[in-house]
Amino acid sequence: HCLIAESGEMIASVYFQKSMLIKHKHSFIRLLLLSIETQIGNFQDEITEIESLKAERVWLEQIQYDDLPISVFIEEIIQHNQRLPKQSSPGGDDLPYEILNLLILCSLFHPIVHRVYNGTLQRSLFSSPWNEFIIALLSKKDDLSQLRNYLSIILVNTHTRAFTRIISSRFMKVCRRIINQHQLGFIHGCYIAENDMIIKSLWRMFIPLSTPTEQLMAVSIGITFVKFSKL
Repeated sequence: HCLIAESGEMIASVYFQKSMLIKHKHSFIRLLLLSIETQIGNFQDEITEIESLKAERVWLEQIQYDDLPISVFIEEIIQHNQRLPKQSSPGGDDLPYEILNLLILCSLFHPIVHRVYNGTLQRSLFSSPWNEFIIALLSKKDDLSQLRNYLSIILVNTHTRAFTRIISSRFMKVCRRIINQHQLGFIHGCYIAENDMIIKSLWRMFIPLSTPTEQLMAVSIGITFVKFSKL
């Protein structure tokens, strides 16, 4: 496994190391694909189940519907505000998240904060800054004179973020029974890029054995947040 240089020095074979590394990577990818294929091996049954749910028209239960616009307590506002990323860029208000946290923690501001958040949630009384945002462009690569080589991100005002987190957390409590597990982009805690490998595995396993209608159904269910250019 070694080569002897003319100078007598013993050096490791770079080619051997590289070939072993490539072999290891391929083995890892095969194991990963096997795991994904195991998860979606019964995809035909999943599709049947999903279509039956669609036929029954999935709705929220009344108690779940009533809980969505329920009043926001100051403790809930503080909790979600403290979970905001401290290093994130603020929006047009230029208010750092650390300062917002101090303001919300101050008991003198609790009545105002409570009134603003619940007025928005229950009566759609949006504060004017909540309707403002900034679109920032982040350069990616290649020719920066081309717009396609930039990634756009939206920066909302700082005090808007805590409210959106509250709304998102409430929706996630009821969405798990409505949104299929294969739509990983919608599920909190799931890595969104897994869809790339799942849809490719679906394409290889499911498409040759199915009808054109079932093929389209599989793609529409599994394609969520997957870039078509990668297929």
